[in-house]
Amino acid sequence: MTCGDNVCLTTVTDSEFVPGTVVLLESFLRHNPWFRGRIVIIHDDLPEPARRRLLEFPNLQLQSVAPELKIRVARIAEQHPRLAHKIALFYSIESFNLRAYARLLKVDSDVMCMRDASSLLDMDGALLCAPDVTFYRNQVRDLDTYSRQDAAIA
Repeated sequence: MTCGDNVCLTTVTDSEFVPGTVVLLESFLRHNPWFRGRIVIIHDDLPEPARRRLLEFPNLQLQSVAPELKIRVARIAEQHPRLAHKIALFYSIESFNLRAYARLLKVDSDVMCMRDASSLLDMDGALLCAPDVTFYRNQVRDLDTYSRQDAAIA
């Protein structure tokens, strides 16, 4: 399945994090030469220079965050102002609207791939998730601020 073109790699980016997204895409494509699928970059109004840079990658599609999701995320930020600077994290929910693919691999834009990822796409399951760095540091996220804290404190 991994060699087919019915596979999608997706991430979320903004104008400040385009260099990180470029590292993700460069490293993923370098270590996954079998990949013939679509790359979907979810964003909220990227400026033209950033769009041009990302569109240099093959089979790349830019997808704006759905207006309804932006409204709902804005409500979260209103209710929890300390999360306002992290609202882009919630834009990854847009990945669930990418239904045209047999497999979808959503990767954070701050990842650099070091190996072949085909085994991830060959795993069974409708939804497979990996923890973020807080898990590996024996930390948890505060529900109000989303900040990291030691698991023993929580």
